Amino acid sequence: MNEVAALERASALCDLRRYDDAAGQLRTVLATDPHNTRGLCLMAQVQLGQAVYDHALRTSQAAIAENPEIDWPYRLASLALSRLGRHQDARAMARTAIRLAPHEPQCHTMLARVHASSGKDLGEARTAAERAISLAPHDPASHIVVGMVAAADTRIEDATAAFHRALALEPNNSTAHHELARLQLKKHRFGNPVALAQAAGGFATALRADPRARMSRRNLDFVLHVSLGRMAYAMFVVAFFARQLHGISDAGPARWLPAMLLALPILIAVRFVAGLTPELRAQLMRLLRTPFIACAAVCDGVAAAALVVGAAVQRASSMAFGLAAIFALLALLILRLQTRRKFRRTRPL
Repeated sequence: MNEVAALERASALCDLRRYDDAAGQLRTVLATDPHNTRGLCLMAQVQLGQAVYDHALRTSQAAIAENPEIDWPYRLASLALSRLGRHQDARAMARTAIRLAPHEPQCHTMLARVHASSGKDLGEARTAAERAISLAPHDPASHIVVGMVAAADTRIEDATAAFHRALALEPNNSTAHHELARLQLKKHRFGNPVALAQAAGGFATALRADPRARMSRRNLDFVLHVSLGRMAYAMFVVAFFARQLHGISDAGPARWLPAMLLALPILIAVRFVAGLTPELRAQLMRLLRTPFIACAAVCDGVAAAALVVGAAVQRASSMAFGLAAIFALLALLILRLQTRRKFRRTRPL
């Protein structure tokens, strides 16, 4: 295969997010022509897709050195710098790209994205996003970046409208579905089990649109972990107050108050599960079968049983309520540690 054909194939593979296959094609090209600007840009794009941002930055800088008068490597470098948290340098790269190609909407989109990621200079971000819209009004990416800037500026309704406009242009746009799911979480701050279920559904939709969307997959997993953590926290609160109420409500029907408080975690669980699609319920069940999550679920079950025993057997209530609090706390700690361990490398959402 000649060099031009190899680059065309690598570009097509990048569009399909088959980054490993694209990298193979590009290594062959760059081995014989290490100064090929398009090859270097495509390799930087591959490395961004693989989330190796330091490599992507070095590769895009090599492309800039080869051809400093085109905007593409500056845009790639800007995205890599943004992912590395170097927002000021990312903005400088995006501005250089705009200077080189002021009529290229992707340059303005990149500057707006960088500002939205950092949450700073949102006035310039809005200007860049509006310029992108004026240059490419029928491109979903332009509307998505408008939504990102609005979300960063806590204009949730404007952001939602922008993402829906992107979906009107491209109903299966994975990024728009992903950003809408993120908005759902931001709006409710994880406090509403129905909102959690809706967000999980949004990330699942984004994954169906693009099965290779790593962040959507990771965020979906994260939401399921958070939902289980919320249920465990509610169980701990119930067990803790049951232990504190012991001795105050130990006469007559009042002694059943701690057991009646079980309605809180049960309601949270029912509302969350009811909001899931059958596909997501199956995924939640698979998650519950993993060792640490299963252990936490057993601890919550023991805590619930101890609450009922404490209410039913008055002479054993002190010990039962104490055990309920201990097992509920153990379940909560297991879930917190498992979530932190699983998501410690990159921040979801």
